[in-house]
Amino acid sequence: MADSPLPDRLVNPFAPSVKSSDRVATRPPSPSRDPEAFRMWSYKQSEDKNKRMADYHERSKGLTVYDAISPPPDSNLCGGVAPCLITDSLRARLIPLCNLALDKFHSDNPGANYVFENIVKTTGRATSGTTYYITFEARAVAASTSQTFQAHVWDRHPDLGGPVVEECKLKQPLT
Repeated sequence: MADSPLPDRLVNPFAPSVKSSDRVATRPPSPSRDPEAFRMWSYKQSEDKNKRMADYHERSKGLTVYDAISPPPDSNLCGGVAPCLITDSLRARLIPLCNLALDKFHSDNPGANYVFENIVKTTGRATSGTTYYITFEARAVAASTSQTFQAHVWDRHPDLGGPVVEECKLKQPLT
């Protein structure tokens, strides 16, 4: 494509908009020109990826789904739980789910009366809808300090009946 009179983004609409000179350095050597250089480049790429995956597995040992970390971008892992970037639109979706989780907590614990305050973090995975593992703060109506809750909520597609709270509990302190 380097010889093409058209910019790469016109030839390939999915090509990144970078200069050709920037892209050439990241391309593998041509196997037809130097098969040994290509083999070494390929081996190095595989070795680096294996190191990143080993580091990911080591760092994720002992973590719960509420504390999941992102896998390396080139991991090619499908599914799994990963942290969610909490945008304004996601926050607007999560707040009603937190309130629904608190309703379940109240029904499971008579006498408890908490009011949602803030989302701390969330992880999720794609399902028929999205499954969220939400860590949030709520304050007892009679108290001035908030407590941390963890909720497992399946945000099902409306055709499947809407969201379902699988679990809502007070976060256990680290031991």
